[in-house]
Amino acid sequence: MNTSNASNDVLGNLRRRAARPAIRLLLIAALAALIAVVPLGLMLKRSASDYAAEMAMLAEIQRVPAWLVVVSKACAALYAPMVMGPVMAVLVGVVLWRSRNVRAAVCVALVAATPLAMTFAVKLIVRRNRPATPLGVLAHDPSFPSGHVATAVALSALLFAIMRMRANVRKVHGVELSPRGQWVLSGFAAVLLVLPVVVAASRLILGVHYPTDVLTSLVLCSLISASAYCLFAPENAMQIA
Repeated sequence: MNTSNASNDVLGNLRRRAARPAIRLLLIAALAALIAVVPLGLMLKRSASDYAAEMAMLAEIQRVPAWLVVVSKACAALYAPMVMGPVMAVLVGVVLWRSRNVRAAVCVALVAATPLAMTFAVKLIVRRNRPATPLGVLAHDPSFPSGHVATAVALSALLFAIMRMRANVRKVHGVELSPRGQWVLSGFAAVLLVLPVVVAASRLILGVHYPTDVLTSLVLCSLISASAYCLFAPENAMQIA
């Protein structure tokens, strides 16, 4: 009986949140992206004109200074799913340990894991070959959409979710940050916004993805992560350190 009541409460809460106009628009956009992503990938895979246009873009993008190639290789190593996956799992564990709130931990786990799961599912369905570049032909996993960019979005979204939940708790308890603290948080948030774009650019500089691969990951994963947070974030999730 208690389990049934808890399930009804969760479903009722999800329905109430999904009914809010802003969240409803977000969910519609995320659903539309999910519906369109596989047909889009298959179309790009089969289109010779798109292939030629994107290869021409890559040829121009790869005319960059050597130091940018070095930075791009560092991004490739750092944001590899096999590297950042365990890091994000540890962050979820820290949220659970610090907050003692299962819902908070589940929320941040969904924010990070859902876009990654969707990305790799689409990869397996579409199976677009990598670009015919020196590094692209060495990568044997499918190209569309970009897993590295999905990982970057997932990490940034996870950290955003933690920041947002902590801000909610501060608001409830009437705790205000100092001007310096607000400046630091704003700067950190700006960095989190920029990092996925930097990772996306690094994949093009290395020639291991088409522009549409990274753009699709940026849009799709951002919509999925934002939807997961809006649906599942608890109101008072975390204690203040």
